[in-house]
Amino acid sequence: MARAADFNRNVRLPPGLTLPAIRKSIEYIEKELADLVDIYYEQANVFSALVGIYRVRALDTFSVYEKSRHRDVAQQRFPDLNKRGSRIHRDLLGVRTSSPFLIETKTG
Repeated sequence: MARAADFNRNVRLPPGLTLPAIRKSIEYIEKELADLVDIYYEQANVFSALVGIYRVRALDTFSVYEKSRHRDVAQQRFPDLNKRGSRIHRDLLGVRTSSPFLIETKTG
């Protein structure tokens, strides 16, 4: 469970992304993948891919960012998300599976 004390409030977040949205996303991922932890011991790379998929799904659900609805872009390109309702590619958000909850941003 993600606790408020676990977050460094001095870290600058992407525009519109809030700590409550991140906390809800983490809790969603933990809940959804709890029964799949055994996959990690058999195929860590597969489990990592599942975490990445659920991470994007969670941020799409709980934040102002949404995943690309275009199938080819969603599967092959950075970034994973863009600001909800934006017709131009500004305030882009990418999530990486190389760390527990690394978020990369690109603006403009």
